[in-house]
Amino acid sequence: MQPDSTSAKLPTVLFVGWGRAGKDEAAAYVASITKLRYAGSSSWAGLPHMAKFLGLHPQVAWDTRHTRRQEWFEELNRLRLTDQCFLARKVLESGEVTAGLRDKAEIDAVRAERLFDHIIWIDRPGIPKDPTVTFTEEDCDVTVYNTGTLAEFHEKLRLLVEFLDLPRK
Repeated sequence: MQPDSTSAKLPTVLFVGWGRAGKDEAAAYVASITKLRYAGSSSWAGLPHMAKFLGLHPQVAWDTRHTRRQEWFEELNRLRLTDQCFLARKVLESGEVTAGLRDKAEIDAVRAERLFDHIIWIDRPGIPKDPTVTFTEEDCDVTVYNTGTLAEFHEKLRLLVEFLDLPRK
C-alpha cells in the first residue's frame, strides 16, 4: 500500500540574515505560496521565556524586542546552553518554514541534526550589520538579495521556491 501523499514529510526552510533584512517577510511569503506552514520566528518561540525573564507582559516584551536585541540574544543563548536546537525544534512544532536563528552554534547544531533542508540568507544592502547574528551568508545554502520593491522581492522568492522545488499550493 502506498503512503498517503499528505503524510509525506514536507521540507523545512530557515530564513536568516541581519535584523530588518526581510527574513520574516520571506518566510511568511514562501509559506503563502507553498504547502509549508509558517511557524513564526525563533524570537516568537522564545517570547514566553523572555517575557518572564524581563518581567514584562508578553506583548510589551515582543514590542520592545528590537530595542532590547542584545538582551534577547544573550538570554536566549543561555536558554539554549543544554540544547542548541531548542528554539529550532520549538518553531518546527508549528510549521516547516521559519526565520531568525542568530547564533553560529545554533546553525551548526541544526545542520548537524538536519532539522532544516534549506538555510537561506536574506541580504538587504544598506542595513547595518547585526552584532547578534554570529554567522554569515557563507554558512547558508543560498542567498536571496532583498533589493528593490516588495513585489520584486516576492518574485525572487517565487523563483527560489521553484529552484528548491518546494511543494506549491
